[in-house]
Amino acid sequence: ILGMLFFYAIVFFVIWRFSYVIAQPLSDLADSASQLNQPDAEKNIRKIRPWYFEVAQFQKALLFSANHFQQTVDELNAIVKTDPLTGFYNRRGMQMYVDTFEKQQTNFAILAINIDHFKTVNDQYGHAEGDRVLQHIAWQIQEQCRDQDICCRIGGEEFIVLLPNASYSLAQKVASRILQNRTQDKIEGIAQVTVSIGIAHWPTHHQNIDQTLQLADQHLYQAKADGRNCIR
Repeated sequence: ILGMLFFYAIVFFVIWRFSYVIAQPLSDLADSASQLNQPDAEKNIRKIRPWYFEVAQFQKALLFSANHFQQTVDELNAIVKTDPLTGFYNRRGMQMYVDTFEKQQTNFAILAINIDHFKTVNDQYGHAEGDRVLQHIAWQIQEQCRDQDICCRIGGEEFIVLLPNASYSLAQKVASRILQNRTQDKIEGIAQVTVSIGIAHWPTHHQNIDQTLQLADQHLYQAKADGRNCIR
């Protein structure tokens, strides 16, 4: 009897162990399936070693889902942080870079750009033409900036350009190119459209980033007060 009990105990242990080995990867994959929203979901799924066909197929399906989920999240993040008309970052996107610069202590210059008399453009030519003007000027701003510069549209006719690791003199040169290009260029079917620009630099002008952004805005309004189509 003791021998039979010992035999059945061994059989029970073998069956239990074999069941565990079969079920464990399935359990791990099931846990991973509930965590597809985690940034390391794909990495965790790849760590699981499938040793039979069904688990391998389950893992392949989960990897596809995780990849698709991440692509969807990335697309939504881009939509949330991007201005659909110009392709520039919106205010949320701009703040993301400002926070990063502050965290990494990256100095940067700020160009606050505003289209002069833009309401007149909309009133005279209509909003569709106004949108075309915005797109054209956004393209010109981008053309005068470096690849690493962050171009943003934060309001109707308001743009901000962040120039990381740029000196104040470099910011002045970029602003001058934008102003000169806008003065010389004609937009087909639209009367001359100019811009006003305010410049500030962090941390040269102020240790507080929000105060520096406000200073760029104040300089912009000074340019407006001084007759527009100028830099301050």
